[in-house]
Amino acid sequence: MHRTTYTAYFAWSKGQNSLSEIQKQKADSIYNALAAGESIKLNMLDADEEKLPEQERGLLSFRRASALVNYCVEHKFSQQEYYAEMVPFQMPQTLRSDNMMYETHKAFMSKKSQSYFVFVRPRAIATTKVAAYFDTSVNNEVQEFTANWQDNIYLSPGGCTRIYIPANSLQRTNGQNPLSETVTVRVAQYLDMDAMAMKAMTTSSHGKKLQTAGMWYIEVKCGNEKLQMRPGMKYSIYVCFEGDVKPMKVFTGQMNGTMLDWKEETDDKVIIPNGTSAVNDGEEEPLQLDVNYPETRWNYESVEGLYDPEMGKYYDLRLNDFGWINCDAFDENDKLTDLIVSGDISEGMSVMLVFAKRKSVLPGYFCSDMKSVQFSNVASEETAMLIAFKPTDKNGNIIKYTKLITPGAQKSMRVVTEKSTLAELQAEIKGKLADVY
Repeated sequence: MHRTTYTAYFAWSKGQNSLSEIQKQKADSIYNALAAGESIKLNMLDADEEKLPEQERGLLSFRRASALVNYCVEHKFSQQEYYAEMVPFQMPQTLRSDNMMYETHKAFMSKKSQSYFVFVRPRAIATTKVAAYFDTSVNNEVQEFTANWQDNIYLSPGGCTRIYIPANSLQRTNGQNPLSETVTVRVAQYLDMDAMAMKAMTTSSHGKKLQTAGMWYIEVKCGNEKLQMRPGMKYSIYVCFEGDVKPMKVFTGQMNGTMLDWKEETDDKVIIPNGTSAVNDGEEEPLQLDVNYPETRWNYESVEGLYDPEMGKYYDLRLNDFGWINCDAFDENDKLTDLIVSGDISEGMSVMLVFAKRKSVLPGYFCSDMKSVQFSNVASEETAMLIAFKPTDKNGNIIKYTKLITPGAQKSMRVVTEKSTLAELQAEIKGKLADVY
């Protein structure tokens, strides 16, 4: 299959062999910018280093390419998404290796060689076609609130979720004030796994698996005009949780083909209001009064409708963007397996694995035969629900298959579908997941 390949120089300091934090962010941004079917070949040497003797530039480029390979291994990139390429200076062929971290270049390559690093965005057809567009498909879940944008806005969309938008923090896209005092805030929230599964709202960020504490769509309008937060201003979403504190981060949703993919927002953060940060691996971070927030921002008891003692533990998402929002932690499980699903599988069918304890909804990807589906690097020792369904008409009738499985106990599954309805499927998902949560 044809693939578009670009070339670029990946900048290093003189004599540098290991990745800095800035370079790690740069590597992620380079990969994330690729479209499906594209790749980019990164040169490890600058113009001056290209003039070094062959053996010196071969060893230097090898070490740098190795650092990028190691970074991808540590961050659980699929082996289909990267490789190292070594080109002999005096030979016409190109040799590649995915194992540079295990062997020196001398083990499989001439000393007279130069190393490159290649990111690849694979072509893969996801089995989930997200139904979570913010239009008529979610109207039943949308709540509308009206407020004065010049006042603090406090919203309770249900459950233990609270939303706080500071006074005078909204603007038009041209930077001007809204045209009238009254604004409409529309909120759709998804906290339950059955709702996420039915909407095919999978929890992955450019292929990396996530554990979610909740998803929301937030839209603010003045009349028919969408509003945004002023630069430097942030609003908060509070969501309660059970269990241990996880290194949660803020993600925003973007369409990637037929999937809703999640992008980490490094300028935003998740805070535990008792004084610790849920980012940076749980390092403690004292809460500082933000100049953009009124002093009552931290006095929860004095804010009517915001603080609820019954909420227990909760995360405070502080962010600047509206749209699709996700509160997630990267899934660091190291006991992983692959699973192949076959049987009554056909194009247009949604096939996913739902992990209730992890709060993860993972998409399957069609194999080349389009009659089987593969799940790669999923948690092997935890109970998951395999869900496969496909609408048969516009009245909610479907064919479906569900089963609780332990992925590591079986490398393959055969699906035999039966007739059902969307309502029956959602009730079945909710009931079965409640048994294992």
